[in-house]
Amino acid sequence: VGVQTGALPTPEAALVGYTAAMSGRRDIATHWMDWLGEHRTPRGSLPEKVLASGAPAGPAPIAWTAARVIITAAEL
Repeated sequence: VGVQTGALPTPEAALVGYTAAMSGRRDIATHWMDWLGEHRTPRGSLPEKVLASGAPAGPAPIAWTAARVIITAAEL
C-alpha cells in the first residue's frame, strides 16, 4: 500500500506479477494477476490504483497496466 495515499498503484502490482512470471514464480505471478482481476472497475477496466478499502481509484483504463497483464498472461 502506498505510504502517502493508502493506495496500491496497479502498474507496480502488474510489474511485480510480470517479474515473478519471468523468474519462474508462477504462484506469485498468479496471485497478482488474480488481485488485479478482482480490483477492476465496474466496467472491467484496470484502474490507476486501488484504495486500501479495495475500491478502484484514479483514471481508468490504464494502458500500461493492461499491457503488463497481457505480457504476464503470455508468460504464464
